[in-house]
Amino acid sequence: MAKNSDTFCVPIDKSVSSLSVDPTGNFVALCGKKPPASSGCIFIIELKDEKKLPQKTFNFRRNSEICHVAWNQLAPNLLASASNEHCEIWDVHNSKIPLQSAFEAHTYNVSDIAWSRFDQNMLATCSSDTMVKQWDIRDPKKTSVHQNSKCLE
Repeated sequence: MAKNSDTFCVPIDKSVSSLSVDPTGNFVALCGKKPPASSGCIFIIELKDEKKLPQKTFNFRRNSEICHVAWNQLAPNLLASASNEHCEIWDVHNSKIPLQSAFEAHTYNVSDIAWSRFDQNMLATCSSDTMVKQWDIRDPKKTSVHQNSKCLE
C-alpha cells in the first residue's frame, strides 16, 4: 500500500468504474463489477483506515456493472447508483435492507447521476436517450423530464 497523504491503494478484486466521497470526507464508495460472477457491487471504504479494506460491500442481484455512484451530500446515509438504465438508492446505515429502492430511470444506459445540493430527496439522472430526469426518491414513479436533443447534437 502506498503511504502518502495524497495517494493510496485499495486491495479489491474488481475494476472500479466510479467513486464518490461522503460529505464528511471519511468514506469513499467505489463501484463496478465483481468477477467472476459479473454482479454489480459497491464497496464502502473508510479513508482513515490504514489498511483501506472495505468496511461494507453491497452486491446487486442484477447481472450488470454498477457504472455510477453518488453520495448524497445532505443525507450522508444515502447513496445512489446506476447500472444500465436503472437507478438504485442505498441506505448505508441499514445493515438489514440497504437497498431502499430500484427503478428504471431511462430507456438507454444512465450516463450520470447527481443529488440536489438543496433537497436531500431529489436526484437527477441523464442518459443517451436525450433525457434529463429529476426524481423525488420518496416516490420514484413521479419524475420531471427535460428533453432537448439539440444540446446533445
